[in-house]
Amino acid sequence: EKLLQANIRILPIVNQLEVNPWMYRKDTIEYFQQQNMHIVAYKPLLRGKAATDPKVLELSNTLQLSPGQLLIRWLLDKSIIVIPRSQNEERMHQNLHSPDLKPLDSETTHFLDSIMAPDDLANFDEH
Repeated sequence: EKLLQANIRILPIVNQLEVNPWMYRKDTIEYFQQQNMHIVAYKPLLRGKAATDPKVLELSNTLQLSPGQLLIRWLLDKSIIVIPRSQNEERMHQNLHSPDLKPLDSETTHFLDSIMAPDDLANFDEH
């Protein structure tokens, strides 16, 4: 809003934010999207935490997806740009085909939306 108030004529069209189930700021994301900005997820797989989190592992196994595919699909369903990083060739291949997967159902989406605990955001703000 400060940019708009300063009469900036060319506004940003992309904003990179940390977005993953452990750092999901829905209101912030929706605000920028309403301003016609695209969100690029920073640390979408939280540097591998997706592959070790018991909740994500259980859900990904149930859906027959890798944890990375599950989180990438979750982000894509929210119109968030995802550029995952991996040094593992098999995971690179899985990640590459995540956009081909069908969208997640509302129950799965809600589950992933609610992983972040309220204290997580407070702790994030302290850094």
